[in-house]
Amino acid sequence: MSDDDKILLIAGERSLSKAQLFQQGAVVARKLGDAGLKHGDAIALILRNDFAYFVMHDAARYGNFDIVPVNWHLKVPEIDYILQDCSAKAVIIHADLLTDDLQITLVDHLVVVVPEAGASLSSWAEWISSTEKPEQEAVPFCPPLFYTSGTSGKPKAVVREKISPKLIVKIAERTCFAWGFDKLPIRSVMTGPLYHSAPNGYANMVLQADGLLVLQEKFDAEELLMLIEKHEITHLHMVPTMFSRLLALPAEIRSKYSLTSLLHVSHGAAPCPPEVKRQMIEWWGSVIHEYYAMTETGIICCSNSEEWLAHPGSVGCAAPGVSLQIRHDDGSECATGEAGFICVQHEATAAVSYHNAADKSADLVQDGFLVTGDIGYLDENGFCIFPIVNPTWLSRVALISTRQKLKTNSSQCPV
Repeated sequence: MSDDDKILLIAGERSLSKAQLFQQGAVVARKLGDAGLKHGDAIALILRNDFAYFVMHDAARYGNFDIVPVNWHLKVPEIDYILQDCSAKAVIIHADLLTDDLQITLVDHLVVVVPEAGASLSSWAEWISSTEKPEQEAVPFCPPLFYTSGTSGKPKAVVREKISPKLIVKIAERTCFAWGFDKLPIRSVMTGPLYHSAPNGYANMVLQADGLLVLQEKFDAEELLMLIEKHEITHLHMVPTMFSRLLALPAEIRSKYSLTSLLHVSHGAAPCPPEVKRQMIEWWGSVIHEYYAMTETGIICCSNSEEWLAHPGSVGCAAPGVSLQIRHDDGSECATGEAGFICVQHEATAAVSYHNAADKSADLVQDGFLVTGDIGYLDENGFCIFPIVNPTWLSRVALISTRQKLKTNSSQCPV
């Protein structure tokens, strides 16, 4: 089998080779260009986990478009806000997600329906069936434009356009370390929705490493165990809820499948209850790794099973190249073991901004540190721990707009 014939993506009974992925991406880029889209135009993806996500990532490389993943669980006004804010010119959407209300909202957009469309809309199936050989030259991969709520009601898109290629490499190295991509081979199941930054980034890094990626449309605990055995899965990206659902399976189901192929299981996105984490390590072994990250910053902390067992309840210590500080509301640094706002610094934090939100971008980083808004503390060994937050902390975070207070004092750190 040639390298081009290598299967990169599997979903149910369907598969997509490396050559097919590149071909379809180039064709879709040409079709979008023929439809009037230009370099720099934004394309919104309202999709479940499907091949179309990755074809569009490749189309963005050929056409130099901006990809905007959209949470399809959002209400129509929330989706409309994102489409207007990013000035989306086109929308790629699964047919069953195109409700009557949403179709009215999308009336001014080029709409491409996956897998097929009615007479008045463009058909994805027709587009990717083309056998033409486009001659566009692909630009380097550019991360999608992810919207995050942050500290305000309206979501904001995180922009990294000021980050140089050299810094991108450093960020990628830190991510590869946290996610275990130095361990080969790489065969993974994507269990989380691709409209979130971490699952999306993880999945794309698997493909960039020429690994195998199996897609679950939605998480199913026993199906995951079956896929691990069937495809000899080596790497996984998970969240604590998935651990809980796996542990809830009957003992005879949990012991039915072989999991010996697993090399590195990463989990993040939310604090993992210590009893759940301990049970997973007892079941799956020392392959369990934790990380703490943000869309704005990338990887912040990470730890392996042995480190977590020595520091239960922590999310790890600072990842390579990352500096951490815990600060009070007024910007002063907290003592060891004292809870405060987690502040992060690495080579690219100063280059992060928000799309169409100059005021929030200006407040994002102070004294070189980006403030996450999360509350935690560092133990005597530098491991970051999220405490059980009491109502006093919650009310302070909810009621005090420290960013507004600090506009007159740039030496302090915003929340």
